[in-house]
Amino acid sequence: MIQSYTYTSDNPWPSLIFLWAIHGNEPCGTIAINHICNHLGSGEIQLIRGSLTCIPVCNPQAASLNVRQIDRNLNRIFCHHNDPIAYEEKLANEIITILQQTSYDILVDCHSWHTSNAHFVFQDYDDPDTKYLAESTGMKTIIHGRPALYETSNDMDTWSYAHSQGKTTITIEWWQHDEPEAITRTYNALINILQSYNMITWKPYINPNQNHIQMYAIIKKEKLWHFVRYFSHWDYIAHGEHIIEYEDGSIYRADRDCVIILPKHYATNLWQERFYLWEYFDV
Repeated sequence: MIQSYTYTSDNPWPSLIFLWAIHGNEPCGTIAINHICNHLGSGEIQLIRGSLTCIPVCNPQAASLNVRQIDRNLNRIFCHHNDPIAYEEKLANEIITILQQTSYDILVDCHSWHTSNAHFVFQDYDDPDTKYLAESTGMKTIIHGRPALYETSNDMDTWSYAHSQGKTTITIEWWQHDEPEAITRTYNALINILQSYNMITWKPYINPNQNHIQMYAIIKKEKLWHFVRYFSHWDYIAHGEHIIEYEDGSIYRADRDCVIILPKHYATNLWQERFYLWEYFDV
């Protein structure tokens, strides 16, 4: 059974939900959210406006084993299942029931990566409410363009589900799974959000130098290939530079100056994401 914790005030708006551990091997945010719950429960932090629901662990069995998933990727099947069979299908139904019961306005889904120094927020939609939410985190890097790259997919994740329900939503990605600094940074980002909506009396950190990056390519392992050299997260790649070579000898080249994000050099399943290409832009 999934544990959720709700805190309320006399003013019901806005209603926020924080999710963590959609994937079981991403523990840092669970600790951060538990800190917030402890501080709210003890009165160290006072909720003066709105309501907050926290789900520190969305995938309990996977978290207990420190694995990404049990049967299926919960963040690809996040919708109601009429006849759930897989463990994560049952979890999706349970979480969505909690969401429906809270009448939430804003959903923040928190994740971590396999790569160090990977911290950013996905602003998937360009409406003013989503822009404000993304910037309220105080995080330096804001990513745009994800929905367009997944529009031909049948996958349903937290952000696309929340958007389909007319809710404001972002996804926060924080550092390496077990990196201690990720706990502090996640806590600060969530506190910033609460303060930006005047839900607590806390001085938020305002980052005056936020970078906006357009995500324009997701490269999956649709057939056998290898990187032509070792790439690190945030490596610059020049227009025309070779990135991967397929088994048949063909080459994938960068079609513009860009940066490579989260390259996975180890073997992964077919059709799993292997790396992303992004470029900076002005807003």
